[in-house]
Amino acid sequence: MPPASSSSSSPPSQEPLKFISLPPKSRHSATVFFIHGLGDTGHGWKPVADMFRLDPALSHVKWILPHSPVRAVQANLGMEMPSWFDIYSFGFNTDEDEVGMIQSARSINQLIMNEVESGMDPSRIILGGFSQGATMSLLTGMMSELKLGGIIVLSGWLTLRSKFKEASCTFFICTIRLR
Repeated sequence: MPPASSSSSSPPSQEPLKFISLPPKSRHSATVFFIHGLGDTGHGWKPVADMFRLDPALSHVKWILPHSPVRAVQANLGMEMPSWFDIYSFGFNTDEDEVGMIQSARSINQLIMNEVESGMDPSRIILGGFSQGATMSLLTGMMSELKLGGIIVLSGWLTLRSKFKEASCTFFICTIRLR
């Protein structure tokens, strides 16, 4: 259930996301965005990206590891920590921080749009994440107007289940815009 106090539940300001960018080792022809989970940062996934960068078959891949804003998480006794959205309680039958989720999806989508505007074909972009980051990857990819190369969901869940049809896009029409 959402907290009663508006100050603890208000999302962080809409500043551009900070991120780690790991350049490709050869000619850049693909980008992977990997979104971290609750309480983590992009730094937590850098060793994984570094491991993949050792594979010559992936030398063309640029890795972008965003950092979520820091916000109070009600399910963790209101502690402030890196989080893409507030979690009111753990479990699947709970209210969800739709405002925080949509705000984070827009911020992630802006990073993707920046990559596209720099010349990367959306079909050569993979969006993935772990836990809360997997959930954000699924939501962002579902709401995006772009046809990405793929979405990787590791230990995530489908959020905003009651609005799934409303939030999902077809190739032609999207009812909730990220831009």
